[in-house]
Amino acid sequence: MTSAQLSTVSSDKNGAAVARVWSNAVIMHTLLYEYAENNTLAQVCLTCKQGWLYAVERLWMCARPRYMKRYRKLLNVVSQQLLFKIGDHSQYGSLIKELDLSMLADRWDKIQYDNLWPILSCCVNLKILNLNMCQMISGSSFKMLFRNNPHLGENLTDLEISDAKIHDWELDGIIAELSKLKHLSLSNTGAGDATCYAIGTALPGIESLDISGCKQIEESCINTIAVYCKNLRYLNVKYCPRIVADDVQDLITEYGIFVDISDDDYDHGDDFDDTDDNSYDDDDGDFEYVDLNGIDISRYFQRLGLDNESDDEYTDTDNTDDDDLDKGDNYNKEN
Repeated sequence: MTSAQLSTVSSDKNGAAVARVWSNAVIMHTLLYEYAENNTLAQVCLTCKQGWLYAVERLWMCARPRYMKRYRKLLNVVSQQLLFKIGDHSQYGSLIKELDLSMLADRWDKIQYDNLWPILSCCVNLKILNLNMCQMISGSSFKMLFRNNPHLGENLTDLEISDAKIHDWELDGIIAELSKLKHLSLSNTGAGDATCYAIGTALPGIESLDISGCKQIEESCINTIAVYCKNLRYLNVKYCPRIVADDVQDLITEYGIFVDISDDDYDHGDDFDDTDDNSYDDDDGDFEYVDLNGIDISRYFQRLGLDNESDDEYTDTDNTDDDDLDKGDNYNKEN
C-alpha cells in the first residue's frame, strides 16, 4: 500500500472517530464540561448548530467580568433570546448559575441598583452570587433586589456581600428572603444581633458563615447561631473585637463547629498572610463570551445585536485593559 493510500485510510479513520465523538452527546458533554476552557467553548459554538447546543450552556454557566466594558455587554445580552431554545432556557440569562463580581474593577463605585437588577431579574437559575465591595448599593436597595426577584430565594445557595454598607436591621430583611443559603459571607458589614437571629431562624441549613470584621458581633450572637443552625460547620469571626477565644470554646466542643478566630494573626499583623483565604483561581481568565482571541465572531454577535455596540457614553479608568478585550473586534475589522 502506498503512502498516499495509508494517509487516506488514516484520515478516514480519524474522521470516523471524530464523527462518532461529535455525535455522542454524553462524550461531548464530558469533554466540554470537564476539560474545555472558554476560548475552546467559544470556537465550538461557532462551528454549527450542534456545536452551539453542546457548548453554549457551559460557556454561560459562570459570569466573572473583570472590567466594566464586559459587565455592560453582559447587561445588554442577558435578556436576549437564545439562538436556539435549550430545554426550558429561552434567554441567555437563564443559563447563568454563578455571577461573580469579586474581580470587577471599580465595582465599589460603578455597580448600582439600576445596573444590577436587570441582570439578576434575568438570571432565574442563579445559585452563586458574589457582590462584595459593591458599596454604591444601599441596604434598602439590597433588600429590594432580593424581594423583587423571588427566584433568588428559591435557588441561591451561596451569597457574598462583604464590605457592603448594610446595617444590622437591613441584613435581617435580606436574609429572610434567602432560606436556601448554604454559604454566607457578611464580613465587614453592620451585622449584629438582628442579623444573627435572622440567620438562626431563616437559615437552618447554613453550613459556613463569615462574619469577620463585624464590630457588633458578640458572644450572644454566635451562641444564637450555634443553637439554631445544626448544619453549621465553619464560622469565621476574625477581627470581631467583642469576641475572644474563650467565648467560642463551647462552640467547638459542644457543637462541632470549626471557629476561625485567629487571635494571633490579629495581634501580629506583620506576620499575617491572607493569600490563602483570598486567593482567586482565574485559570479560565475573564468572562470569555466576547473575547474570543482573534476568532471571527461577527456571525455570532450579529445575531445578538452586539456588532455595532458603542461605549461612547461610558468612561473606563483603565484603557489598556479595554484594548486587550477588543482583540476579537479588531480582528474582524482587519480582515
